[in-house]
Amino acid sequence: MASSYSNLGEVLTKRGRQAEAEASFRAALAIWRSALAPDHPTVAIALLGLGRTMQAQGRCREAEPLLREALAIREAKLDRESAEVAYARLALGSCLVALRRFGEAEPLLLASYPALRQQLGDERESTRRARRELAGLYQAWGRPAPALVNAE
Repeated sequence: MASSYSNLGEVLTKRGRQAEAEASFRAALAIWRSALAPDHPTVAIALLGLGRTMQAQGRCREAEPLLREALAIREAKLDRESAEVAYARLALGSCLVALRRFGEAEPLLLASYPALRQQLGDERESTRRARRELAGLYQAWGRPAPALVNAE
């Protein structure tokens, strides 16, 4: 049941129906939190979805702790070089850019882009998004982007 709520949340997010997506991710999170250990990697799926949905609604301050928790779970339980960890870093980094906390966002985005590129390839949307977020960080920060961003 929780997986269905989470999948529905993803579909609703892609359709721009953020309030409905938020409700679906909250339902998934409640079920997984009651059925699994608090640091189970599956819990991070709902945390990420909920955090991204809140960020899409301009609620970055509320999203940040959810995204931090998701990243902490994934870093503790999964291979730190995995696409799943890189995606969590990307989500939190993006949130921190929106909060104009560029110094905190930079290492997360600098780690996520090459990891996603290596794991998923250049053509996947997650990889392209990571590159855009990294470029956007430096543009918003008023600093030159490193060769990693400019060379590709």
